[in-house]
Amino acid sequence: MTGRPDLLSSLISAVGEDEALAFLESEAGRPIMVPRHAEGSRLADLYGLGVASVLVALRGGESFAVPQYREWRIRKLASRGLTKSDIAGRSGCSVRRVFDVLRRNPVPRTLPERRQDDRQMDIMDFLR
Repeated sequence: MTGRPDLLSSLISAVGEDEALAFLESEAGRPIMVPRHAEGSRLADLYGLGVASVLVALRGGESFAVPQYREWRIRKLASRGLTKSDIAGRSGCSVRRVFDVLRRNPVPRTLPERRQDDRQMDIMDFLR
């Protein structure tokens, strides 16, 4: 343990879960070089100043492999209603691993709000 703040919690605090997830899906497991300054950096151009600032604060001037945070990513994608197969593909693990993670820690799914299809008559209007 290096005593450094956790990258995931720092990212979520600074830029929110959506941006943190997008960054991790793109770079998890890859070695990256973090510049000493966020503004005007390639990292800021690619992922935004918020992500770049967090990385500079934690690892400025260093090269490091971005942690994968697979269980967090699996749970986050599952809460958005993705299939286990899609989650496995996006998190870089097996469907079996996705099942295991979700079995240990079930995630409530958020289903998209149902929309009324204007092309179809409401069944209640039809029955009246």
